Amino acid sequence: FKVVIVGAGIAGLTLASILEEHDLDYVLLEKHSSVVCEVGASIGLFPHGLRILDQLGIYEAISEFLEGQPSIGQTYIRRADGSILTRIGHITEHMVHRHGYPFLFFDRQDFLRLLYRNLRHKERVIVNKAVSDISLFSNGAQVSCTDGSSYDGTLVVGADGVHSSVRRIMRSLAAKVEPGYFDPKEEGRVPCFYQCSFGIAQHVPGWPKGDQQMVTGDQLSQLVVTGPDEKIYWFLFERLSKPKRGADIPRYTKDDEKEFFAKHWDLPITEHITFGDVVKKRISSALTPLHEVVYKRWHFGRIITIGDSAHKPNPISGHGGNIAIEACADLINALMRVKDRRGGNLDDLSTEEISGAFHEVESTRLRRSKTVVKAAHHQQALFACESPIMSYIVNNIAMPRLGSEQLLSRNGAVMLGGPRIKSLSVPRRARAVPFNDELPAKRLSNATSALVWRAFLTIMIAALFLSFIWGNPSIDNGRFLPFKWLQEGVSHPAGTVPDRPSEQMITERFQLYYSSTQLTSPLLVYLIEGNRIGNQLTPLAFPVLISSALQFQGVIRVAAVYAILVHLFSHSIPTGRPVSLQFADALVPSLIIAWYIIPALLLFMPLSNSMEEFSTTVWHFSPILFIFLTKIIALLLGQLRRRPSSTNGAVQTDALVASYQNQDVRRLKLAYRVAFWAQSLSHLAVHLHTGVSPITTSSLGLKHVLDVVTRRSSSTARTQKSPAPLGPDVAVAALVFLCSNLYSVWDVRRVGYVKTNSAVLAAALVLLGWLAVGPGATWAALWYWRENIISSLA
Repeated sequence: FKVVIVGAGIAGLTLASILEEHDLDYVLLEKHSSVVCEVGASIGLFPHGLRILDQLGIYEAISEFLEGQPSIGQTYIRRADGSILTRIGHITEHMVHRHGYPFLFFDRQDFLRLLYRNLRHKERVIVNKAVSDISLFSNGAQVSCTDGSSYDGTLVVGADGVHSSVRRIMRSLAAKVEPGYFDPKEEGRVPCFYQCSFGIAQHVPGWPKGDQQMVTGDQLSQLVVTGPDEKIYWFLFERLSKPKRGADIPRYTKDDEKEFFAKHWDLPITEHITFGDVVKKRISSALTPLHEVVYKRWHFGRIITIGDSAHKPNPISGHGGNIAIEACADLINALMRVKDRRGGNLDDLSTEEISGAFHEVESTRLRRSKTVVKAAHHQQALFACESPIMSYIVNNIAMPRLGSEQLLSRNGAVMLGGPRIKSLSVPRRARAVPFNDELPAKRLSNATSALVWRAFLTIMIAALFLSFIWGNPSIDNGRFLPFKWLQEGVSHPAGTVPDRPSEQMITERFQLYYSSTQLTSPLLVYLIEGNRIGNQLTPLAFPVLISSALQFQGVIRVAAVYAILVHLFSHSIPTGRPVSLQFADALVPSLIIAWYIIPALLLFMPLSNSMEEFSTTVWHFSPILFIFLTKIIALLLGQLRRRPSSTNGAVQTDALVASYQNQDVRRLKLAYRVAFWAQSLSHLAVHLHTGVSPITTSSLGLKHVLDVVTRRSSSTARTQKSPAPLGPDVAVAALVFLCSNLYSVWDVRRVGYVKTNSAVLAAALVLLGWLAVGPGATWAALWYWRENIISSLA
């Protein structure tokens, strides 16, 4: 078995290292006179690429090479005039804590040198070998070069860039043997939307070390990154007046580059540095068109293309080199599966076996490559203001208000789907966000997820429809009364906090206190979810509005809408889970004071007639009081803890470390435990008081658990002395909460955070908990379990 690799670029050299790790023979042909050729200026390496390099032992070599050099600290996104739109601080720390690896930017030539140095069999890398033809046979392939030499192998891998000779020859062979296999017009449709000036500068006066600048503009944008040895890597993207395709895509000369420099010389990068300031200090530079393409088919017979030969994203995203490294991992994974199926050897592979392996690679890589290329195109369009209104909304309104978590999670999402070499171990490195293939279970398919989501959405919409049929709690005879519950003391089927009973109704007071405690979990969950760093600037981030809506629109409506919103807008990766430490510390005292002690005093403490109206008002506002008291205590704790820190940087670093080390989990679990025991004990107490079985689904069983969400009317509740049948509104309320709880279990399984058996057990315990300890305690226990699952993924 032997692989003929064409092209000693990033993909070619990486694949050579992988083959060596598997003791597989290869030869690598490079058309230039040196492996470290002057092609390209820089390389950006992200965690998904570095993880594969770590498996090969190359990450350590890169780290040693860059030791002592400043890391990228601040990322600025700027307006066209150089002023700041937003900033993400501690970017390298974020990357390491989140993904286990930093974001590295340095000379492409240095990276190629390190890849080459890692090879044990450097004699297999042969330069000055431009490929002229490829011949395919039933038992192998032969690659011919322009100098008359030829090289035999089992298969051929084209890693020779966007202008790939291997791709051209492969398509030509297929046209003769199997016409129509490749789209003959595809090459002519490859688009180019931008031209790009890129290069390396050094010792630019006034350039802040460790900074990365991303500059928006009118039909252009810039990416300027700090590198080692006071180098700066720049990319200036300018949109073409009209997209070019195929053979019409231009190739630029040095004269074209000079004209480009003159045109943009005074273009601001920061408030004090222009494009011309950087160009004056350039070491190397080039002007190039930017192809953006994912070819439909990558292989034929015993030939496959990888890297830029198969897919080429806009370089603004920095992912081009990383997905080329990924393709090498997927290729060896496919070959190892063939080896396993054949009993442990790759000798005498048939064309069908090789083609099957190549098809696996193409199928695996095609969707991911399209995602990366599409995301880079959209990022470029956004920064270059192709759609001025959309760019203004996102760049000038939304982006400055998004926190670091939202920006980092969007940038990091593409990394998580990256593959690893399955036959090699991954060095253990702490990270808060596991890669998809490191999760306890495989993520469920989009089709299955969509089916369950549609079913859940249908139930929630049906509940909303029924609640509207039963009427609006704030409308009386066509007259809108937003404070009807306060003005008249009327409880409605959709109401939440019922009226405070008169002093003579001791039993009803006891039942009412029990019903109110069952609201602990919804209010606690709404408040916690609204304060998670990953939910900021989403509809979930306003728990005061959500709790207020409970009074005006009722629990059925609010719970149904909230259940939909939480699964549309909630944080998508574990780093969105944390809350601030001061908020977590404030939860338990505010919960005990505002939701347990004050309501108990209002219910059971003797009050004069003049205090009745006041106590009723406070009673109804207790959910809001809980939220505001939490905020006040959290602010006080924040002020006390900020005083010892001497600098803002120290405060930011402490918060950064705390959010990734899950220091809030212990505090949140305490809040869930308090909520669980308060609700479960009140659930047990009401049944002991009434002598009714907790499993009963009429009278004080499920009905009184849900009485707080349906309260048919105060008069009914006060006159009713015998068990009442379960009303339809109670059943719908039960369905909304129960389905929401069960969907939360499903959602944790959907994203692969738990295995199927654990999810099934959790769902069964939810059903059992509703009967045994009540819906409120069950919800608290469910969120305790969910918190523990997500935080333990690190």
